[in-house]
Amino acid sequence: MNTYKYLIFLIIISLNIPILSQPGRQNYIGGIYFLSSQIGWINIENRTYKTTNGGISWSVSHLGWYPYIHFVSEKVGYISASISQYSSDRILLKTTDQGISWQNIYQENNKIRQFYFIDEKLGYGLNYIEYNGTDLAYLVRTINGGVTWDSLLISGIYTAGMWVNDFNEVTVYGGESVTEDYGFITKTTNGGLNWNYNLQTNHRIYGMCYIDSLRGFASSLGLFRTSNGGKEWKEDSAGVGYWIYFVDKLTGYSGILTSTNPPYSSLYRTTNAGETWVSLEDHTLDSLRNYYFVDSLIGYVGGYGNYFAKTTDGGYTWNQYPFNIITSQEEDNVLISFILEQNYPNPFNPSTKIYFAIPKQSLVSIKVYDILGKEITQLVNEVKQPGRYEVEFDGSSLSSGIYFYQIQSENYLMTKKMILMK
Repeated sequence: MNTYKYLIFLIIISLNIPILSQPGRQNYIGGIYFLSSQIGWINIENRTYKTTNGGISWSVSHLGWYPYIHFVSEKVGYISASISQYSSDRILLKTTDQGISWQNIYQENNKIRQFYFIDEKLGYGLNYIEYNGTDLAYLVRTINGGVTWDSLLISGIYTAGMWVNDFNEVTVYGGESVTEDYGFITKTTNGGLNWNYNLQTNHRIYGMCYIDSLRGFASSLGLFRTSNGGKEWKEDSAGVGYWIYFVDKLTGYSGILTSTNPPYSSLYRTTNAGETWVSLEDHTLDSLRNYYFVDSLIGYVGGYGNYFAKTTDGGYTWNQYPFNIITSQEEDNVLISFILEQNYPNPFNPSTKIYFAIPKQSLVSIKVYDILGKEITQLVNEVKQPGRYEVEFDGSSLSSGIYFYQIQSENYLMTKKMILMK
């Protein structure tokens, strides 16, 4: 087994740029993940598409907003996504057939946006809670393949990401998300019992990676480098910042944010473990948002207008592929479980919307209860076809307080809390 693992994922998440449609702007490729040179996934709006021929053609793989994908092996992988554009609630899905089918394995109180599995049982994730208008992250761990998760750390500050190696060592990095005037790297070597803050700086840490058990990089406005497993970090004057990852011990890529509205980044490449970096700006387009390299030669980029291109020479030349969807599956063919989302807005006054999804034809009931368990109203009571739905609840005649809404269909039962605030 390797002594380290590369935490490579949808670059859009490492950049912390939300995958949202922008009024008056073209759709764009919001995330890229490739399992090999031929098999990969991209995200556009609320759909994730899969290719098995290196991006020549695509088919719908999954529905959901803000997806995050990670594969443990060639066949076994996980995806976390929300079915609602406005809800932070997420579902965790698992595949054992390389994404042909997905099963919902975790939904209760799930806000896990990033995760990493060491094997099919042991995994770590970053779960988020909202506090005073910002997101606070805490580390969670599963020992049963994502069915249940235990909290390990309340960071008390926005966290951007994590790095996990084969020795059960977890490094969490991030910083203040509004002013971005504070950044940190903290590490545990005993499964979360103790944490050491190895780096604290005056700007947020956006990303990090290790190229072996001792050497690693962290990206901020520039780069930080460690040569002793993260015990000490030093500024690296040769490096560039914002996001970084390596495909092997010598070859790595890093980006600089060149525009924030819309967010674009320029690409840099090293072939000597970060000693020097070469700009690839002349070989890419300004409209690109996301990069993903399978190895030192093969890489993919995505951008606005569903722009998608591939390189086979490490980023010096790019061949643009038209985004060709060979199948247009209906949504009911890719919905894999019953889902009840958090209402939006919440708190609300006087009305709010409740989102839910049905994977097959079913008799669906949605009821609202007060805090004493008394039924207030029944919003839905009918047979629904597979698909995604929303229903509005009007609390004009009710007093402020806590209410509960519950969906029941066949063997599925889920209850969530909402707050009416007048």
